[in-house]
Amino acid sequence: MSGSGKTSDLFQISLDQLERHFRAEGEDEHEILSHLATFSFMRYKESGNRGELDTALKNAELGLQKMPQGHSKHIDRLNNLGIILGYRYRETGQVKDLEKAIRLLQLVVESTPDDDPGRLHVLNDLGTWLGLRYAETREIQDLDEAIRVAELADKLTPDGHPDQYMAFNGLGTNLGDRYRRTGQIQDLERAINLGKQAVNLVPDDNGDRVACLCNLGNNLESWYKRTLQMQDLAEAIQVTELALKLTLEGDVNQLLCLDSLGNKLEARYERTGRRQDLDEAIRLAERAVKLTPDNHKGQAGKLCNLGAKLIRRGKLTGQVQDLDEAIRLGELAVKSTPNGSIDRSIHLNNLGHFLESRYELTSQMGDLEEALRVVELAENLSPDDFPDLTRGMKVLKNRLESQREEQMR
Repeated sequence: MSGSGKTSDLFQISLDQLERHFRAEGEDEHEILSHLATFSFMRYKESGNRGELDTALKNAELGLQKMPQGHSKHIDRLNNLGIILGYRYRETGQVKDLEKAIRLLQLVVESTPDDDPGRLHVLNDLGTWLGLRYAETREIQDLDEAIRVAELADKLTPDGHPDQYMAFNGLGTNLGDRYRRTGQIQDLERAINLGKQAVNLVPDDNGDRVACLCNLGNNLESWYKRTLQMQDLAEAIQVTELALKLTLEGDVNQLLCLDSLGNKLEARYERTGRRQDLDEAIRLAERAVKLTPDNHKGQAGKLCNLGAKLIRRGKLTGQVQDLDEAIRLGELAVKSTPNGSIDRSIHLNNLGHFLESRYELTSQMGDLEEALRVVELAENLSPDDFPDLTRGMKVLKNRLESQREEQMR
């Protein structure tokens, strides 16, 4: 979506004033609503104000309803609505918004000639939304489709194009996700190369710079997990710290950066034993939980993320309060995740780890039995095509069973 006017002028005029201006110009109702939607969406991107996004969505939908059939700008309006819905999904976690956004952008791609300059932007957005759907479904075909679309966007982008960083970032993000699913090192190497190019190309004052940095940081962390070289982890931390520094308070990217940086600091604590890193990782995770709406789908993951860090501190200090809180958070995460979802299996497995940790500290047999129960539930829910997850569950289950046998001797 695009609009006229400098971002510094966005908050100097009200929607009512803007509407009166366009009415005085004699514009049609659907055109006025489209202008208002674009204006509110630009203000949302500048401020992170969720109310502006909701207003943009309302006007975009009304504008489409009032547009005459067969209008020449119909496809453009569908594209704008798809973008707004995708952003609202990122704010709220409502999957119906994401599904509608994908359907709209797929229709736009089908209706746009191959040589249309606007096709590139649509493909970039569609690849991003498909990647987000993979994060919801964990279906590998969703990820493969996201990569196919992102590859096409990359192929269509000429060198030197001002938006080339978008194609690099989108493709690099999806390739990194596929590496974390399949373990194919070529995907990770390419993802990091594309991510670095995206960071080098995106302007310093562009709001997309945060996402480019955060995605690169995540892929660098995956590289560190292969190499275990501290300089690789240091680079991942440096990139993610910069991303967090650039985020606006309340921006959807802020949550991603908080979690991401906290995980990297925790990883450094594992290697160095530096207590400050663990305390800061917990502070960042607590902040992420606090900023996440109660009904947001991502809340469960953030609860478990904080719980894992509290477990680590509890084992370090011997303070059972940290372990109790971690278990409470783990139980809440499981309760808030739908039955049958892959995420529920992951959160049950995390809860099993939390209960095992408290058992090791207190020797309460009830914790050991409950840990075995939830891990067996997790194992039953785990899909066959997640080998790392399944393998980890079996290792935990075998360890718990060995501990129970020792207790019964």
